[in-house]
Amino acid sequence: MEVGVAFRNLNEALKALRLTERLVEIEQTLAPRFECAACLSRAAALDKGAVLFTSLKGHEVSAVGNLVYSEDVLALEMGVSPGGEYTRALRERLKSPVKPKEVENMPVEEVLEPEASLSEVMPIFTYYEGDSGPFVTTGLLQTIDPDTGETARGIHRMELRGDRELGAALLNPPLSSIYAKYKERGERMPVAVVIGMTPLIFASFAFKGAAGADKLSVAGGLRGEAVEVGRAKETGILVPAEAEFLLEGYVDPATERQDGPLGEIGGYSQLFTTTPSLFVTRITHRKNPIYHALLPDGPEGDVLLREVAQTFIASQVEGEFEFFETLHLIRGTFGSSVVVSLSKAESSQIRALLERLLNTGVVKKAVAVASDIDPTRTREVEWSMATRYRPDEDTIILSGLKGSPIDPSTGEDFTSSKLGIDATGYGHNHEHLRVKIQPDAADLAAAIISGGRS
Repeated sequence: MEVGVAFRNLNEALKALRLTERLVEIEQTLAPRFECAACLSRAAALDKGAVLFTSLKGHEVSAVGNLVYSEDVLALEMGVSPGGEYTRALRERLKSPVKPKEVENMPVEEVLEPEASLSEVMPIFTYYEGDSGPFVTTGLLQTIDPDTGETARGIHRMELRGDRELGAALLNPPLSSIYAKYKERGERMPVAVVIGMTPLIFASFAFKGAAGADKLSVAGGLRGEAVEVGRAKETGILVPAEAEFLLEGYVDPATERQDGPLGEIGGYSQLFTTTPSLFVTRITHRKNPIYHALLPDGPEGDVLLREVAQTFIASQVEGEFEFFETLHLIRGTFGSSVVVSLSKAESSQIRALLERLLNTGVVKKAVAVASDIDPTRTREVEWSMATRYRPDEDTIILSGLKGSPIDPSTGEDFTSSKLGIDATGYGHNHEHLRVKIQPDAADLAAAIISGGRS
């Protein structure tokens, strides 16, 4: 296995993370209830990378969390450098899906569990005080559209409700709309759930690729090679062959009931009205499987939402606004706070761009800075606001716009007021006043003082 080559499975991904010192391994025996989540939270706060639990109370399998703790993990699997090269490669590869390759033998079906309960097979974590119980937070759900026969896929969290019963939060398309079709017909919806994929395949279930592209085709494009799939024995749904766990069954619309609460990515505990139950009729897994757990308010969800938002937002502005340069989404804000770097433009043009950003749905605060400011450096952005921003002239506040369902400050219809700040200084002739270190002297200093040029 080479670093920079698409990983076949989760175990290969963990080997690469270990080789590149991006993996923390915890050998102490811990409980899936609260203790593992506490370790994931602590590791995230200290930027420790992915965390592998090798000894879990009541279980023989291992579990990994904070797997996609940074965009660097996705860059590693894509075989590109982090930063600009990764961003460019991501956007280009999303335009070039590669169809899955069907195989006969699937490692995910090596072991059949005919009688065991879900909690006996998998160490399903309970994350926070106040949660209703254990939740599967990395379930990759797949079903068949009854109208088209096409396979639809998405990431949906699931509440443990019984030995082989899960509450499926089908809140986002395409599965939400497909579930509505089955519900209207009064029919059960067949599903296949896989848990435990490589970082890039997992992330692909969140990305929007080319129109009509299967999520696994998106994954193939990102990886640069086809994802191997096979037909699940009971449902016939094509699923990733190299997954760690496979759950087959059906969602019954007649079983909708209260769901949660669960601590969500926004940092608050949320209670959803009702969700249907998913009844698991067949469980298989690899030999020595690894369970993937995602801490809801941890780095993984934030990375996925930021990456999805980044590609979508950039596509909305770069073609229309020629002065647009780069976009940076603030870490920990799940795509709602952005800084955009612009070349010189009129104040009215900058205002138009900021309004476009605020109308994308996900963005709540947008700050525009001049091209000499690095939008990824908080100190520079704040300096720009402190010296180039006139609040009475350069502030935009828009009301009644579409907000995010995970933002508890929105109204019942998820509408929100939003903030735009023009901190470019282009309208105030501030840009020429900035002090500058002489370039030759800066190069000399970089050679003398370690840490590189900044």
